[in-house]
Amino acid sequence: PNKEEGAVAVKSLESVLKAQANSKSVVLLGIDEAWDELGIEVVPNYSVIGPVFKKEASKVIAELKTVDGKKLKKVMQEKGKYKLKAWIITPDMIGYKEVIPPYIAREEFSGGVVYVDAALTPEVESEGYAREIIRRIQDMRKQLDLAVEEEIDVMVKIKNTRIVELVKEFKDFISEEVRARSLIIGSDTEIEGDLVKDWDVENTKMRIALRIQHP
Repeated sequence: PNKEEGAVAVKSLESVLKAQANSKSVVLLGIDEAWDELGIEVVPNYSVIGPVFKKEASKVIAELKTVDGKKLKKVMQEKGKYKLKAWIITPDMIGYKEVIPPYIAREEFSGGVVYVDAALTPEVESEGYAREIIRRIQDMRKQLDLAVEEEIDVMVKIKNTRIVELVKEFKDFISEEVRARSLIIGSDTEIEGDLVKDWDVENTKMRIALRIQHP
């Protein structure tokens, strides 16, 4: 498919892509649109700069390497030139190179380029732990052979207090997903129930207990 058809496909299959890639969002860039997360490095064109600036060429090149690439490119697009101290830089004197931060992966394919932003913000980390806990609780529900609509009481003990606070941000979400009547999360939570299991979630030790309502 051409790039336009590919863009339509990405847009229509956004929910599938998010699910399959375990991604929080899918951002579709325009064909010539740059992603704000990427940096831009200015690449001096020595063959043009040398003859134009002669003895000062080395100074111009050194100065160009300190310029904010995004700012230079924007000015160049708007005005067709860029004033660098006492020198005037024209489009033929420079090129641009993408600067990809270490938390971003880049891969080209026939229809374009895919970037994956793996920056671990507190919100992303919170949701990640919440979903991992949900998966463990669902496994425990299956082990107890509970009906889908049957409610449970859940206790989660996590010794790492930082992780406790992160998980608490998604307490309501976890409760809804696992059909919990009550959900207690803490670092010193008393753990008891019909099924108690220890889990290792991303190298974080957790103990989870499920209690069902007995007749």
